[in-house]
Amino acid sequence: MQLFSDIGPMLIQYKEANTHGRRTMVQDKIAEIKKLSGQVTDQTQAKTHYKVLAYAATFINYADVLHRMEHQQYFDILFDFYDMEMDKQLSSWFEFGKTPGQMRLKHPIREYTPEIWEKFRTAQKTHLKKTNKSHLFNLDELNIDCPPAAQLYPIQIQMGGKLENEAVDRIHVDPQGRIRFAQHHGFYLLPGGGMIEISNVAKIDDLQRKILEEHLEEEHANLYIKAAELYDQLTQHDFNAALIKAFLSKQAQSLSSELNDWLRAQILTQDSNATRLQRIINKLDHQIEKAKNNMDASLGKRSKERQLKNQHLLKSLIELRAVVQVETFKLTLLFDEALQYIKKNTICVDIQQYLETRVLGGSQISHSFIMCGQSLEEWFTLQFNGVEGEFGDDISGSEIERLTLLAALSKFRRVKFSHILIGLAAYEKCLDNGTLRVENIWNEAQFERVRQVMLEEASKFLER
Repeated sequence: MQLFSDIGPMLIQYKEANTHGRRTMVQDKIAEIKKLSGQVTDQTQAKTHYKVLAYAATFINYADVLHRMEHQQYFDILFDFYDMEMDKQLSSWFEFGKTPGQMRLKHPIREYTPEIWEKFRTAQKTHLKKTNKSHLFNLDELNIDCPPAAQLYPIQIQMGGKLENEAVDRIHVDPQGRIRFAQHHGFYLLPGGGMIEISNVAKIDDLQRKILEEHLEEEHANLYIKAAELYDQLTQHDFNAALIKAFLSKQAQSLSSELNDWLRAQILTQDSNATRLQRIINKLDHQIEKAKNNMDASLGKRSKERQLKNQHLLKSLIELRAVVQVETFKLTLLFDEALQYIKKNTICVDIQQYLETRVLGGSQISHSFIMCGQSLEEWFTLQFNGVEGEFGDDISGSEIERLTLLAALSKFRRVKFSHILIGLAAYEKCLDNGTLRVENIWNEAQFERVRQVMLEEASKFLER
C-alpha cells in the first residue's frame, strides 16, 4: 500500500503557483504548525502531531530544492552523470559543482528549450557508453515535449534508470522511539537502502532479498573476517562461481585489465575460500588507498577528466569490495536464515521519495520495510558471537546516531530523501501494534524546539 500520497498534489500545487500563491501556502503551513497544542495523551493526538510536522518538513525541504533549481543554485544529481563531458554549448547551460554529485542550471528554467534538454540527453547516452553503463538506463522514457503531469521537478532530464524508479529502505524503532541513522558528510539517512536496477521486477521476495543484500554491503564490510568459517563450508566450485559473478559486475568492468587479471587468477588458486577472499579484500583495500592518494595528488594538478576517472575508479573499488563479500556470502545457510528472519519480521509500505532530486524529471518509490522485534544488525551480531558490523560501500566512514522522530524533525533540513516520512510510517505502525507507547515518544519541550525550528525555516520563504 502507498502511504502519504496526498503530499504529491500539495507539492505540485506549490510548484505551479505564482509568487503570491506560494506565499499563501507557506503561511497556511505556518498556521498549521502554530495550531498544534503540543499536548499529547493518546495515539490519535500523537499521530496528528507527527503527521503535521513530517508533512511540513517535506514541504519546506521541497520548497527549498525548487528555489535552488529556479535560481541557478546547486542540487543533487545521480553520481553516474556527475562531471560528464559536455561541449561548449551545453557548458553554457549546465554546470557541475565542485562537490561530487551536484549540478546547477546556469539560466532560468523558462529559457530551456526541448532542443537543449535533448542535447543533454544525447550527452548522457555518450557518457553511458564510455562508462559501460548503457544497459542500466532507459533514458528515453521521459517525454521531453510532454512531461508527466505529476512531475515534481521541472527539469526535463531523466537521471534514474527508468522514469519511475524503485528503491528499498529499512527502518527499525526501539521501545524508546529511537531510529538508527547513519550520519554521512553532515547529513542523516537510513542505512541499508538502495535503488533497484531497471531489469529487476519488484516482487516482494526480490525486495526482501534486496534489503538483505543492501544491509550486508553497507553494514558488514568485515564479513570476510567474521564469516570466514561459513565461507570455508562452501564447495570450491560454488565459491568460485560466486567470485566469477562478482568479477563480471559493472564495478569490475571499470577496473584496469591488470587488476582484473589478478582477481580472476585468485579463482584458480588452491587455498581455502576464506584465505582467498581475505587476499582479495586486502588487494582491493590497497587499490582503494592508492586511488585515494591519486585523487589527493591530482587536485589542481591534473586534468578534470583525470580527476573524474579517479573518482569513478574509487567508487567502483569500494563497491566491488562489498559485492565480492556479499555474492559469496549469499551461498551460506546464514544468508537464508537472515532472509527468513526478514520475511517473518517486516511489513512493507510504499512511500514516494518526494525529496529524491537525483532522479530529476522522473520519480522514485521506496519500498520501505518496517522491522518489528530485534533489529537486523542486532540479529547478525548475535549470529557472529558479538562481533558487530562495519560500514562500507556507499556509507563508508559514517557514524551511527540514534534519534527519536522528534530529534530527527529538529534536524529535518539535514535528513536525506524522504526518510522523515519513513520514520512517520514506522511510528504509526508501531503505535498500532503496541510496540511503541505514547508516553515514550512524546516530550512537549522537545516538540516546542521542533516547532520553533520549523517556523524559523518556513519564515525564510516569506522573506525572499
